[in-house]
Amino acid sequence: MASFRLAASGDVISDQDGVSSKRQHVDNGVPRIIHQTWRGVQLPEMLQPWLESWVRVNPKWEYWFWTDDDLQSFIAAKYPQFVTLFQGYPSNGYRADVFRYFVLFEYGGVYADLDMECLRPLDSYVDNHTCFVSQEPLVHAHFLSPTGIPLVSNALMACTAGHPFFGAVIDHLKRYAGTFTWNDILHATGPFMLTAEYKAYERGGWFYTNNESIFLSPPEDFNPVVDTSRIDHIRDVCVNSKGGPSMLEQNFDRLDKLCRTVLEEGFRDKPPATSYTHHHWTHLWAGGKYDPLGVFNSRQTFGVEILNKVRRK
Repeated sequence: MASFRLAASGDVISDQDGVSSKRQHVDNGVPRIIHQTWRGVQLPEMLQPWLESWVRVNPKWEYWFWTDDDLQSFIAAKYPQFVTLFQGYPSNGYRADVFRYFVLFEYGGVYADLDMECLRPLDSYVDNHTCFVSQEPLVHAHFLSPTGIPLVSNALMACTAGHPFFGAVIDHLKRYAGTFTWNDILHATGPFMLTAEYKAYERGGWFYTNNESIFLSPPEDFNPVVDTSRIDHIRDVCVNSKGGPSMLEQNFDRLDKLCRTVLEEGFRDKPPATSYTHHHWTHLWAGGKYDPLGVFNSRQTFGVEILNKVRRK
């Protein structure tokens, strides 16, 4: 299972302690487990303060850290019928995407990308929502995505174990496999795929029986800051195409306001005090091919076991 598991007490959980998808439930709500994943147990130095924030800000939660090898073992042990699909993805970025859906369905808890920094405790949020997905900023939805509003983010999600939404996402993964989507992680396993699944789940239908609710968090809660590496592109769209292909008549007023914000006012570079996380938009999924903050240029690394010291402070 996970290479590193940290109990709320600060003790490292061994494999002999076992794992249960039920023992962490709080009044049948979201289990107090934080899931994160990386290639191995050594990580680029830039990520350290963001990882530490999850343990420091949520002291009563367990922390489970998964490596690429753990992902393979988990799928083989828990979902052998998906091994062929899982191993057939073009890169580990795709596999890391789909793993988060499987692990939330199996164990529940909170999944967070490594470039998410936790700012506020999550207890009150998960007390009020048994399953929620985060939402990217509106300008991302309008100018960086074909989905329109909302653009559901898979960078932070939380759910009870066995929730039918993530069961549906898992069951439908093969629909997004193929020549076209294989060349685009966003369509095959990432936010564009998850947005399509969220919208279908909300519409309901004969294949969505016994629906349980899922809450769509406002962008300000978990993705309050725009991806600064894409602002120039957004400005170009506003200047050259008056909002691009999404500038339909019914959307004109909203898009015109967004464009005026882009061109005249700019965007906040810090999250408001009400935000639970700060998404730093490092694009780790690109594996260094697109690295606007230089994460992969870091020569220094740290071991995930350092989180044990953070918890014990």
